[in-house]
Amino acid sequence: MKNKKNKKHNKKYLLFFALLFVLLEAASFITYCASYRSSQNEIINRDSVQLNFQGEKDNLFDLVVLGDSLSYSSFSTITLWQDRGISAYVLGIPGEKITEAKRLLAEAMQTQTPKAIVLETNLLYRKLNQKSVVRNDMLEKFQRSFLIFQYHNCWKQLLHLRGGSDYFAYYRGYRAYTQHEPVEDISDYMKESSREKKIERVNLKVFDEIVQMCREKDLPLILYSAPSPKCYSMSKHNRIQALADQYGLTYVDLNMSAEEMGIDWERDFRDGGDHLNEYGAPKAMKVLEKTLDALNLPDRRGDSDQQEWDERVNEYTQRFKDREKAEGSPEEETETDAANKVPGEAV
Repeated sequence: MKNKKNKKHNKKYLLFFALLFVLLEAASFITYCASYRSSQNEIINRDSVQLNFQGEKDNLFDLVVLGDSLSYSSFSTITLWQDRGISAYVLGIPGEKITEAKRLLAEAMQTQTPKAIVLETNLLYRKLNQKSVVRNDMLEKFQRSFLIFQYHNCWKQLLHLRGGSDYFAYYRGYRAYTQHEPVEDISDYMKESSREKKIERVNLKVFDEIVQMCREKDLPLILYSAPSPKCYSMSKHNRIQALADQYGLTYVDLNMSAEEMGIDWERDFRDGGDHLNEYGAPKAMKVLEKTLDALNLPDRRGDSDQQEWDERVNEYTQRFKDREKAEGSPEEETETDAANKVPGEAV
């Protein structure tokens, strides 16, 4: 008699938790969709990057880029496609920590077969501690277990960013920002120094794990630092170069190539020297392409499954031209200006 009662109670408990799970899933989904339109919601903004990536076809990208806002502001997937025909995706999110980069890399490897990985290095200096690493891992697993995978097809429709907004446009991870604000002072920018800016031990540990993940898949790992007077210094350059040498990795510090890029300090940054805008990013990309050439990545132009790139380039080029027309182009064009015209536009 007692056993029958226990079984009855157990069934009730199971039914209760099953209904609770369904309600949580439904409520979370509705809340998430309703709040998506709020551009001020950082969680939505950050998750939308990953969800857009999940909405792409499998095995489409030969290059995956990781990093924080410096990555998606500087690595122009449009320029790279137009110049080299390389299919790349920037899995960069605002304030991305190195633990998040590791997770995103693991998830990217599940649906894509990249031939190389590129890491923007600013996240090496984002503070972590061991407790927060464990806590964040547990929190992310809990949050993601309810939404993303169960409603994958619906998310692809809701979150497939294409045109962006008046502030920026979104092209497979790259954000072409429209604003520009002059850099006021570069007198101390990359000033000569022999110092090395310390990278925290926990960050180095996770970095080592990323390196090992790449080596297990026989993937070249390229480090690069985006031009950013506000974020970079010679002491950071020295430490990152030493780290690259330790692992035998290629490191490209674009902060050391401002003259080669032809940076316009009045026009090429969107926020006074922190992030590049749609004028500066193609210049950075053209320098970075010289390093990527050594990887011998395939030129996918003309491939039947890559036709959407041409649509993206056309959108980007027309959008850029419309903005130039609205703002008014400079009366005289220098050789540097001509060399950095919009991708796809005849020089």
